[in-house]
Amino acid sequence: MTATEFFDGITQFETTFEGHKGKTPTFYYDTTQIAAAFLTPLDRIRELLPDERVRPLRATRKSGITIVTGYDYRDTDIGPYREVLIGFPVAVGERSPIGAGLRRFMMRGGPIWIWQLPVTTETARDLGIGIAGYPKFLAEIEVRSDDGMAVCRLREGDSEILTLRVKHRSPRKVDGRMYYEPITMRGTRLLRSSVVAGYPQQARSVAGRGVTLAVGEHPIGKQIRDLELGRAVMGMYAPDCRFILSTPLEGWPIGE
Repeated sequence: MTATEFFDGITQFETTFEGHKGKTPTFYYDTTQIAAAFLTPLDRIRELLPDERVRPLRATRKSGITIVTGYDYRDTDIGPYREVLIGFPVAVGERSPIGAGLRRFMMRGGPIWIWQLPVTTETARDLGIGIAGYPKFLAEIEVRSDDGMAVCRLREGDSEILTLRVKHRSPRKVDGRMYYEPITMRGTRLLRSSVVAGYPQQARSVAGRGVTLAVGEHPIGKQIRDLELGRAVMGMYAPDCRFILSTPLEGWPIGE
């Protein structure tokens, strides 16, 4: 499927929010993505979740998953920018049986609590915070791949936050789709949005071989270290993917 065909039939509407012009849903036409998943103690994840209804998906009886993903958005409806997502696959208002929910998330997507989401432009920051409460801040982000090694580096000023490296083979054609549901918080409400992701090709390491994460001395780096991340269970590199992002579609009051 070509990039154009991925967006065919989807009607967009012009919007203006806090002085920024855009379209909804927002199209991301040309993106490189680097991602990895790490085993994480459930207690560490639960400390960062906003409500008892948001439950981490469980890989084992005592562990969930932390997702670290770097994006290089070269062509979008709100201009080019880069982004790093740190989040946790979750169930909202449902039980989380060991293994089953997480396997489904890895294959098809699902709800993910967005813990950190630094970006490189003010437009992406302001729109994300204002519309959906995304935890965005401005940072320096590098996303690249050379000689089979994909690298995402995140810094704020002179302070290193993290560097993710994923060793990969040549991406193969997959023509796959994933369906994510970002869970965020704005004011006193939880919000759920929707992302449809298209992957014409990707390289994936199911067992997490060739994945390393180095964490710096930035305060967020120290918080990542406090998560006590375990071994990597997945690594992925997709050189040419695209996304359709909705505004929030559902909300719940926190604590009720």
